[in-house]
Amino acid sequence: MPRSLPIFDEDDPVWREAAKALFVVWATRTGRRLRHVPVEHLSAWELEDFWADDQLDDVPLPRPTHKALVAVDIVAFGAPGRDTRIQIRLRENMYTQVERALGATGLTLSDCHHEDRGDGAFIVAPDDADPCDLLDPFAHDLAAHLRRENRDAGPDLRLRLRAAVHYGHVDHDAHGVVGRAPVDLFRHLEAPAFRRAMAETPSADLGVIVSDSLFREAGHRDGRVDHDAYRPIRVRVKETRTRAWLWLPPARPR
Repeated sequence: MPRSLPIFDEDDPVWREAAKALFVVWATRTGRRLRHVPVEHLSAWELEDFWADDQLDDVPLPRPTHKALVAVDIVAFGAPGRDTRIQIRLRENMYTQVERALGATGLTLSDCHHEDRGDGAFIVAPDDADPCDLLDPFAHDLAAHLRRENRDAGPDLRLRLRAAVHYGHVDHDAHGVVGRAPVDLFRHLEAPAFRRAMAETPSADLGVIVSDSLFREAGHRDGRVDHDAYRPIRVRVKETRTRAWLWLPPARPR
């Protein structure tokens, strides 16, 4: 036996448990199965096929990481008067303003995992991105860009955005990202209290809802968050019951 491996004693129960664990892990890793019989009843070719590594590239292991997340949604995207032509312009404008605001953090949209949501977008920042950057400078720059862009826009072309910001555990699969954090992010974005706040503040070009965990983290950074500018808000969507923090930037000048 190679000296890079420990001495194997087939009668040692620790080795038996280790071998069983390896079989379970490999079956989970590859999706392969063996007959439910004593291992000595399995043929050599069955074992060779089971342990072959020819399909490893087709079955990537998820690598869980913590990521900074943001989701944006166009307010009243399907309102009367907003036909397909106007919706296309609103979507283009949304991506333009989001890209500009990301630039203040040193990121571009292409640096991030991003998914189109029809009337919005879902963005996952790279591993090394500071989640507090999504509050300042990202959210502050986005508010400023929207104010300037909307100054001369008519009602149908005025771009108002709801944005949710969070930080948490993310897994990856063949279709994108998955995990509790993305679910929580969209629960925040869809919170009825958030929608009401935007509806009751028609002068606001942007509303930002921040998860409680990220808000508290940002609170530890000196001067990073103006706590007086945020107010607590309840998130009650499906099974989610939690507190978050709402920021409505000052209204655009009349």
